Amino acid sequence: MGNSLETLPEDIEAVHSVLLTTRAELASVRAQQSDDQAMIVHLKVGCPPRHGPFGPARL
Repeated sequence: MGNSLETLPEDIEAVHSVLLTTRAELASVRAQQSDDQAMIVHLKVGCPPRHGPFGPARL
């Protein structure tokens, strides 16, 4: 996704190819972010807080 307006190709098919590649990369990043967020929620639900009624537990 390092293409700027100055480096875009003149050919419409090449521009279309760059666009499709960029969209695929973006979809991959969004999927990874979604997986990461789901893991955070899973860990928050599965790990109860480690403190009692009188403050944090001392290990």
